Amino acid sequence: MRVTEQARAKINLYLDVVGKRADGYHEMVTVMRSVSLFDTLTVTKIDGEDIRLHTDCGLPTNEDNLVVRAAKQYFLASGNPFGAETVLEKRIPMQAGLGGGSADAAAMLRALNRLDGDRFSLSELCRIGAKIGADVPFCIVGGTALCRGIGELLTPAPCALEASLVIAIAGEGVSTPQAFSALDRSYDDFKGFKTDRSPQ
Repeated sequence: MRVTEQARAKINLYLDVVGKRADGYHEMVTVMRSVSLFDTLTVTKIDGEDIRLHTDCGLPTNEDNLVVRAAKQYFLASGNPFGAETVLEKRIPMQAGLGGGSADAAAMLRALNRLDGDRFSLSELCRIGAKIGADVPFCIVGGTALCRGIGELLTPAPCALEASLVIAIAGEGVSTPQAFSALDRSYDDFKGFKTDRSPQ
């Protein structure tokens, strides 16, 4: 049995970092929007319990890849592991703030759920996704949403925006950990930091 899922990139129409939690994650208020740029995951159910990932873009194919981590989290939640062979076709630029890794992880969760007879509801998949990364729940659902917490608390947002976007990256790349580390340095690790949007 084989399924194919699109992993859609996202953009942040608005992003406000409002604090830092004790576990090191940053609290934020952001509006995310899915765009038409996407990676493609083709997942085949195979005998055994191996998780195999194939890609030609130079990404790791072990647990350093969010796709593999997503599979492991899915099977941990389901208690019903099975073999999965995945081909990942990358189109979303890396380190561009477009959520490519999170989108791929979300697509993997959706694909495994389909192969598993729709075991989990969308909200249950989002709870699994939140253990992988802050953007994964949004990438599971897609559309437009107001996201709070570390990004996992979603409120669907009506969006009448009709626009053509040019998404470009010159190749420099900025990793998410690097970006948030720079914020930590600028704001003294958010000690005593408060805004009217900070969690109460």
